[in-house]
Amino acid sequence: MITPRVEMTVSVPRWASVGHPFDVGFLLVNRGASGTWVNTRCAVGHPASVPDVIVEIFDAHGRRLPSRTVMIDPPAKDDFVWLEPRQRSYGETYDALRDHDLVPGKYTIELTWREPREVDDIPTDLAEPVFRPAHEKYVFAFEIIHWGEAPPKGRWKAASP
Repeated sequence: MITPRVEMTVSVPRWASVGHPFDVGFLLVNRGASGTWVNTRCAVGHPASVPDVIVEIFDAHGRRLPSRTVMIDPPAKDDFVWLEPRQRSYGETYDALRDHDLVPGKYTIELTWREPREVDDIPTDLAEPVFRPAHEKYVFAFEIIHWGEAPPKGRWKAASP
């Protein structure tokens, strides 16, 4: 059997204004030669919340910032979509300011797509194969500004492995 290869591209804005959303977007593409089930929920959160994608934000000095921990249930069957080769699907958008209180300044966001933590992460009634992501880390610099301030140049950054 050929192992499916799913690539995740992450889009992160270079800046956001205080009190406005800082939306992180996900695009999943099957780059393999066979179809696979993929969890497109992309539930994002603090490592302790057991998310699909771990998020950590660091200040300009490299200090990890505190985060609200919202417990995330394991994915349900409806969170998975079948992707044929070269087919793509958008994951859910995540507002990074939902779990972090950020004041104006420069930051780094790290997003890690993690392995399912247990068998319970994969609904039992899905047929194989179910794509299980490798530990891929995405790191972006961004800025929080005051409303009305001149924003940094450029609006979006995107990365894939």
